[in-house]
Amino acid sequence: MWPPTPWSEGYVNITLDPEQRAADLRARDADARADEIAARGDEISPAQRSRIKRAREALVEDGVSVETYRRIELDEALARLV
Repeated sequence: MWPPTPWSEGYVNITLDPEQRAADLRARDADARADEIAARGDEISPAQRSRIKRAREALVEDGVSVETYRRIELDEALARLV
């Protein structure tokens, strides 16, 4: 399990809470990046954000996002490409 990084969590926060992420960046004098995020803030509806936040909560253990992978056989992987 890899710990979240400020970068990876920043990307998540851009999607799930762009207003707060933009405010955090402005507080660090990163106004240009904050403006970019704010300009795209309406790309995901509040309802979609809420749904994603709820689903993401199930992926967090002890405050850390957990990622899992599963192995599949080559023939299954190739079949998924078609």
